[in-house]
Amino acid sequence: MVVIHMVAEELRRLLSRRRFWILAAALAAILVYIISLNTTRVHPGSAPADFMIALMANLPWELPIITGLAVGDSFAIDRHTSWATFVLTRGLTRRRYIVAKGIGMAIAICLLLTMSLAVAAVAAAHMKGLAPTVSTSEFANINPADHASYLAHPWWFAAQFAGVDLLAAAAYSTTALLLAVWVPIPFVVSIVPALAIFVAMVTIPESAQQWNPSRILALERGTMSGRFMYFLIWLLVAATVAIIAYGKQEDA
Repeated sequence: MVVIHMVAEELRRLLSRRRFWILAAALAAILVYIISLNTTRVHPGSAPADFMIALMANLPWELPIITGLAVGDSFAIDRHTSWATFVLTRGLTRRRYIVAKGIGMAIAICLLLTMSLAVAAVAAAHMKGLAPTVSTSEFANINPADHASYLAHPWWFAAQFAGVDLLAAAAYSTTALLLAVWVPIPFVVSIVPALAIFVAMVTIPESAQQWNPSRILALERGTMSGRFMYFLIWLLVAATVAIIAYGKQEDA
């Protein structure tokens, strides 16, 4: 029950922060704007295609920023209110504390992102000027099985793609949580995830770019199931290491 209370408290604290609602609104506005630009093309794409193109153009850069700010802000709140000291002196172990904190942060971030993506999807579905039907030429260069899935159920495919982005956000937030074990400075935790992704984009050799998270969040290579597995494994590994690391601090 204490862990559930911790998760609920983490959700309440993050969702009560005005800056995250501003971030969610800004992200939705950016996505809608990118989609609207496609209506000016000579041959505009369909609504689900332009929705996914907007995600691919923006989220690889914005997810690390949003998740880093959320995790850094959460630890800043803990430091300011002495919340961590309070719960740890009430019998909650460090392992359970970090599990509850990680779950709460991941859920809060995914909720905000879901609202932004839902606004963008609804806007795309009702935007005048986009193609009324899906063309077979859309995403013709992706995996044949995924292309067939897209043509059969375009919005369901778009929802799966959005789900990969949400899973990536959870993986990023858990990685930032792990970083806070060794560098308990909220500002550093806020900027390092975005900086790391940028460095990876610039420095990873072309031969290894298939492992770059920004490439995984595109459709040109790989499969939808492969993208899910990539970020799921990332999430599980980061969460396991974070729990072990925090546990070692407790044992010490």
